[in-house]
Amino acid sequence: MNKIVTALFLLLLLLSAIYVSQGKFSGKEIRLGMSGPFSGSKKNLGQEMLMGAQAYFKGINTQGGVFGRYIKIITRDDRYEPNLAIENAKKFINDDKIFAFFGLIGTPTAKVILPIALEHNIPVIGTFSGANFLRKPAHSQCPCWI
Repeated sequence: MNKIVTALFLLLLLLSAIYVSQGKFSGKEIRLGMSGPFSGSKKNLGQEMLMGAQAYFKGINTQGGVFGRYIKIITRDDRYEPNLAIENAKKFINDDKIFAFFGLIGTPTAKVILPIALEHNIPVIGTFSGANFLRKPAHSQCPCWI
């Protein structure tokens, strides 16, 4: 588990450097949008994933963040329903101005967020799913699916 979190952090660090260098990202926060099942029958998955990520990112933030920017996870409940995940994704982009989608839980919700992420060239990091399309995406040239 530690290796996975470390790998995710290194990917986030690399992507942060790219966005900073291209002038596409500014501010004191790195906002990550996490659409997940925080209520309903799969709420434990969402809550446990969030608690683990918050604990890890708290350590990073305590040490000064990433290039002086603090990681903030913004959550929205999708109850494991694709239609809610689509609404959440649009709000993350338009209202919250997220840097990346993070910690998506489940194949149905990840599948509907992928086209939105591709359309807006927003990275997707640390999805919790066993779906093959996450490992061999049709859009393999796109740097936004991790």
